[in-house]
Amino acid sequence: YSRDKNTHGQAYFRTENVLSNTKGVLNSLGKYYKYPAKVPPMVWLSDSIPDKPHSISAERNEDGLFELSWESVHKDSRVTYNVYRSETDDFSKDNAHYIIATGLKETYYSYYAENNDLAYYYYITVSDSFNNESDISTPAFFYHSDIVK
Repeated sequence: YSRDKNTHGQAYFRTENVLSNTKGVLNSLGKYYKYPAKVPPMVWLSDSIPDKPHSISAERNEDGLFELSWESVHKDSRVTYNVYRSETDDFSKDNAHYIIATGLKETYYSYYAENNDLAYYYYITVSDSFNNESDISTPAFFYHSDIVK
């Protein structure tokens, strides 16, 4: 509805009803919000951009779990990390299509990625406590395949 009416957001006041999937609300949200969303920056409080993460590592462990890890100069517990994935090295962090995780508190991310013979670039950004997002990191490239190429 909000997209049809060109509004700029929505609010739900009974989170319990969403999370408990009352009347299938939680299931239906997946149809409307296909990609994760980032919290908008509060530039009126601070407009400084945090330093980007570095030393990104991408590997698959023996259990088939794909693992990303990185280093950050930020020791503040209020910073969060965003993970992006793209088939090319030319992408925009403003396009939600590339987001695979937001709001991470740790300097690692893991998930089960299928071996689909596709190669991806993985990028990381850091957001400070005002949601100001850093520039994208230098990417980590990973080829998802059991066959050595």
